[in-house]
Amino acid sequence: MTRRLLTEQQVAERCGVKKRTVRTWRVDRRIPYIKVGHYIRIDERDLEAFIDGSRVPAETVLDRKRIAAERTASMYRRRTASPRKQASKG
Repeated sequence: MTRRLLTEQQVAERCGVKKRTVRTWRVDRRIPYIKVGHYIRIDERDLEAFIDGSRVPAETVLDRKRIAAERTASMYRRRTASPRKQASKG
């Protein structure tokens, strides 16, 4: 099986982003790359893994309601956990 190595420009076109974004991913070590001499290449399989790893699962309406309820409860607990000191009357 042969490796298909892509340029940053090819990766950008596939992902629908600017070449600068791909460069940022590379510099931030978010996507693996191969350096051949002074040329930067990204293995097609690494790109597919990067895309698959970036997948955000869909949520149902019930999931969103549960998450909202948990956030509300969490905010309420924070407010009631540390009662404010009452100013002493004098």
